[in-house]
Amino acid sequence: KKDIRYTQPVLNPAGTLMAYAENEHGSYQIIVKEVGSNRSRVVWKSGYKTVDQRIDYKLPVLAWRTNTQLGFVEARRGQMVLRQINSTRRRSRIPIFDDIRTPAVTLSQFSQVRDMSYSEDGSTLLISAVHDGQTDLYLLSSGGRMQQQLTNDIYDDIQPVFLKGGSNNIAFSSNRFVDTTGQTATGTFSGVVNNYDIFLMPRDGGSARQITFSIASELRPRATADGNLGYLGEETGGRRLYQYNIATGVSRPFTNFLQDIESYDLGGEANALVLTASDNARSFVYAFPTFSPTTQESLPKTSR
Repeated sequence: KKDIRYTQPVLNPAGTLMAYAENEHGSYQIIVKEVGSNRSRVVWKSGYKTVDQRIDYKLPVLAWRTNTQLGFVEARRGQMVLRQINSTRRRSRIPIFDDIRTPAVTLSQFSQVRDMSYSEDGSTLLISAVHDGQTDLYLLSSGGRMQQQLTNDIYDDIQPVFLKGGSNNIAFSSNRFVDTTGQTATGTFSGVVNNYDIFLMPRDGGSARQITFSIASELRPRATADGNLGYLGEETGGRRLYQYNIATGVSRPFTNFLQDIESYDLGGEANALVLTASDNARSFVYAFPTFSPTTQESLPKTSR
């Protein structure tokens, strides 16, 4: 639709349901759709439509806790609020009833929550959040109680995700600089660049290990069932999806669409793929119940 912006496409662990946010000038709704069918339902609605203010499309932030329970963070009265809802429910015709009857946890220590990811057992929540002007990684219980701060520096640590397949690591994207000893260099705000790479870190904290090194940005790592990950890379001039093998350290292209991928998720045994992208200045959501990766070993560079 014209003037609609789609964000936060996320798949449940089985890859059978997708959720995404539909935002129209600040008024948004969260939609759950069955992958491979046209059946969908609105499970949450909030926000206010504005015509003369800048819209924050980073909220709400979505993540699946289980195959049926969806977690999300939104802004309420100037504070970050965490909710978890059953994806089979339908919203009330009167939105205030949903607000009253749905449990909420206020994350008062954060001015912004940028990204979130649940552990495989759903007991732990990993978030990228802003506190005192810094964007760092935090571990929370699934109910929103603080457990541990994983990073604490001037660099932006964003889009964290728990790895699967029994891995004890997390992956995230960061503009941190790693020196020749493999340690994160102490930087200054004036020296921080807008170039992001993918890093691995033990889920209980420790040193971050850089795994991508191109001159372009690598963003939005997503865990695959075999313990590896996918990410968005910009080294060819367009934003494409890549597969990364942690054991071998080798990346290869996964998609070669004409449109730049804005956000995406992978999931399920059938290798489902969902993504958002723009075409002719309009936002679209795409879903592939069973996606076959491109056979190309490398992608040609564009003129961009």
